[in-house]
Amino acid sequence: MVISSYQLNTELVGQRFKKALKTYDFNAIVQTQMAKKLVSLAMPFCSTDLLRVFEIGCGTGLLTKQIIKYFNITSFIANDLVSEVYPIVNSIVENTNQNTSFRFLKGDINQINFPTKTDIIFSGATIQWIEDLDRFFSESAISLNNNGILAISTFGTDNFNEIRTILNQGLDYRSLDQFRLKSSRWFNVLIMEEWKETMLFDTPIDVLKHIKTTGVGGVSVQRWNKKRLEKFVSGYEQFKTPDNKYPLTYHPQIMIFKR
Repeated sequence: MVISSYQLNTELVGQRFKKALKTYDFNAIVQTQMAKKLVSLAMPFCSTDLLRVFEIGCGTGLLTKQIIKYFNITSFIANDLVSEVYPIVNSIVENTNQNTSFRFLKGDINQINFPTKTDIIFSGATIQWIEDLDRFFSESAISLNNNGILAISTFGTDNFNEIRTILNQGLDYRSLDQFRLKSSRWFNVLIMEEWKETMLFDTPIDVLKHIKTTGVGGVSVQRWNKKRLEKFVSGYEQFKTPDNKYPLTYHPQIMIFKR
């Protein structure tokens, strides 16, 4: 299957996430699992004391909560495309017993300059939106101190396979081998893991509602008119399970790198 290409519309991505801020945490079940596992896997390779941390794509703070819980941080810099998340994440950092300075860095991670002299860079379920992986790994390496850790989670090539099959469009997800190759100039790979999670819904419409509540549908400007919706619903029948459920595949990936 060939997925149609598109120009990543970061403004649209931001708008979709902004609309989903109030519903994201409750519905981002897989992303929450990923955040917990990412921190758990990174911890053995990191000092837990007096760290300068940079989080890319902090969103509503699912990963931030895990980082703050297990690391003693002197300086926490959080980035996101959506400025409305600032008070949410700032509150998470402030409501700890740590004396942590907090700075919010608004902007498109494809364009902004990374902060310097960081000990750990975290990014949870975000870098699938990054177009230039060479730039990402280069900026990360420049940002990190010697032996610094880059801990990221994202989604693999089978993510949302059902929707991509029906609509013939979607993000350009990468394989672990692609990440290994792109990172090799600047980083050593410590951990690479991937797995699949299948969520089940009563109807194809429920699948769309789930995607809307997590704001991850920001790759298409097409509107859901009656004809397009009917085509989507009929197309989803091919994936219907024997117990009359409609699956949605998540393909999480977790990677830990050392500079």
